[in-house]
Amino acid sequence: MNDSFDLKHAQEKATTLQQDRKNLPIWPYRKQLVDAVKGCDNCVIISSTGTGKSTQLPQFLLEGGFTSSGAIAISQPRRIAAITVAQRVAEELGRGPVGLGPVGYCVRFEDCSDPQRTVLRYMTDGMLLREAILDPLLKRYSVIIVDEAHERSLNTEVLLGVVLNASRNRRASFNDKSGTRSSFLKPLKIIILSATIDPNAFVQFLGPKNTRVIYMEGRQFPIKILNALQPSSDYVADAATTCIQMHKLPNCPPDRGILIFLTGEEEITRCVALIRRLYSALLSERTKRPKNGDDCKQDIAGLAVFSLFAALPQAEQLKALSYQKPGSRKVIVSTNIAETSVTIPGIRYVIDCGYGKCP
Repeated sequence: MNDSFDLKHAQEKATTLQQDRKNLPIWPYRKQLVDAVKGCDNCVIISSTGTGKSTQLPQFLLEGGFTSSGAIAISQPRRIAAITVAQRVAEELGRGPVGLGPVGYCVRFEDCSDPQRTVLRYMTDGMLLREAILDPLLKRYSVIIVDEAHERSLNTEVLLGVVLNASRNRRASFNDKSGTRSSFLKPLKIIILSATIDPNAFVQFLGPKNTRVIYMEGRQFPIKILNALQPSSDYVADAATTCIQMHKLPNCPPDRGILIFLTGEEEITRCVALIRRLYSALLSERTKRPKNGDDCKQDIAGLAVFSLFAALPQAEQLKALSYQKPGSRKVIVSTNIAETSVTIPGIRYVIDCGYGKCP
């Protein structure tokens, strides 16, 4: 373990985070979830975003003894989700940094895991598919968790077929008492996590006789929805204007972040530029007013605007997610990568254009 890692400090932080874990909607379901996975080969878990599925379920299975016969793989559709969720779980466990303790991740061009130590391995769908090509039975794993299944990407579709084939072959081998594999290769468990999808298609695909479906309540806070009274002729510009108007409100403190959903990189780049231009104009307008003995710039809080989309460099994505500065509001302009794949701390307001790109 590297010298810079302070185990005592990590354990103290994990103890503090334990209360946050208990406040998540998934916490009361922990025994039910572990029992369901023990009782059948396949589980489909449905709950809205913010439940804690991605971070807590692997820890429940770790505590339930599922890693005694192999590691647990958690597939994510996006690399930023695999990295950030792994980092969060490592903090909550407090048993070593990512890659040097029980938690690791594997994304394209970066494998931050250890075959001997890592038992919770977050990875992109593509990396798990690549591993399955070399090892069709996925012998390294006892459980495969397919997260964000509602996104239904091509990688996810292929991965589900590959994982199901591995599960059936391992079950057949395990049940064949005359075979040699049954003595060391246990059945592979499959868990599908989804926020919005109808589970019936997955149940039929996995096999209804050996598949459990679990629904969980997920919404932690009341939500107030306000709709525009008139159709927008330029929703990108309107989103930027609305953001600045909210930022000026006296009852909107700067620790409440704003998340804006747009459809793609071009719209996001334009919106970020508009917000920065409007904010600069707002500051210039305030400086022209009589100061009355005070620095009038202090009337307007700081504003940090970030882009977030899949093609953005990893360092820039992490910077957007982790930014925190007292007295400054964080604004993230994002594609649907921030809708279900990652949970961004400090967000209190969402501006949604209502459009999305579909294949």
